[in-house]
Formats: sequence, C-alpha cells, structure tokens
Amino acid sequence: MFLLAQLGLSDAGSVPHLPDPPFLAWYFLENPWPVAIAATAAGVVVMLIARRQGKAESGTRLMFAGIALACVVLMLGYLVTTEREVLRERTRALGEFTVAAQTTSLRELLTDQSRIAPFVSGMVNYSGVRGRDEVLDAVRSRIAEFGPFESHEIGPVQAIVDGTNLARTQVRVWAKPRKDMQVIGASTGLWLRIDWRREGNDGPWRASAITIMQIDGVGMNKDMGRD
Repeated sequence: MFLLAQLGLSDAGSVPHLPDPPFLAWYFLENPWPVAIAATAAGVVVMLIARRQGKAESGTRLMFAGIALACVVLMLGYLVTTEREVLRERTRALGEFTVAAQTTSLRELLTDQSRIAPFVSGMVNYSGVRGRDEVLDAVRSRIAEFGPFESHEIGPVQAIVDGTNLARTQVRVWAKPRKDMQVIGASTGLWLRIDWRREGNDGPWRASAITIMQIDGVGMNKDMGRD
C-alpha cells in the first residue's frame, strides 16, 4: 500500500467537495480581504477619475469612503467568528493531535460514541472502530506502526453546518512516514470527512465520525455509506 501511495498514484480529484459557504458570509466574515482590497482600489480609481474631471475634493472624499469601507469589512471579519471557522480550527487541531498521537488532547475533540468508519477498496478492507476509547487506541497503534512522521501537511478545510447541532468538514492531509517505512521518500495523501455534533446551541463541536474517503495509491472508499 505504501509503495503505491508514495509513487503518487492518486485519484484525489474524484472526491466530491462539500458545498461552498454562503457568499456574503464568506466574503464579509470569513475571507474579507478581497472585498477590502476591491473597495480600496475602487476608491483610488474614482479619486483619479474625479481629479481629471476637476473634482478633486469629491474624489478625495470617495477615496476615503472606499478605505473606510475596507476597514469596516476587515474589522467585521476580525470580530465575528463563524461556526465554519470554528469547525475548520477544530479539524486542524484534530489532525495535528492525531499525527502527534496526542490522545489526551484528541479525547476532548471526540464524542463518547465517536467512530472511524469502514474503508473498503480493491486492496484494503478496514472494518472501522466504534467508541472514543477504541478510536484513541487505533490512533496509538497506527502512529506506533508508521510514525513518528517525518513531515505532514493539512490542506484547506471545507466546512458546512447542516443544522444547529450537526456539521461536516472535509480535508486533505499528507504525511511522510518515518525513514524505515519510506519507499521513495514521498508523502502519502488522503481525504478525510469528519462529522461533528454538539450539545445545545453553544456547546463545543466534537467529532462523531471520521471517514477516510480516499488514499493515494489505494483508491476511493467504496463503502462510505456503511455504518
């Protein structure tokens, strides 16, 4: 499996992505820089045009209005943290704790009934595990087998809130095993989907299920619907 994975044979492009976040929330709260830059640039352009038309004072006011709008948008993005941003951070934390086998910290991110879903492909048939303690034991055993990793990378996290207490994230992770497990020195990439739950309207999000969707060189999970 590691030979194929490290040869870079990947069908990662076949993994379906989560829906995009709402337009306004994304560009005004989660990623405000494009709007801020556009508002500033528009203000400068309007000022230059106004000056050519002999309306320097009006142009200056419009430029400062554009800069003020940019500042407001950036401040709004800084002050407001959306649930998707929280989920992205918890997903990255879950990945870091898993790679480092920091199971004490990882425990706080899992529900009591959390599970690792089955993974089935042409060459792998993994039945998964149920229960937080079993998940932590699986992490310890896998990291002991392939780690400590020489390096790893966590890609951009996709996130969607499905309801008051339900959410999903999806992320691609790369890891390079320790020297004696390497074949050609390449990293192995895989896609993960994480289902999240929380108690009440303001409880912490905790992972209820972790699904390996795809592994480079191994293929897609053909049984992602199996419980």
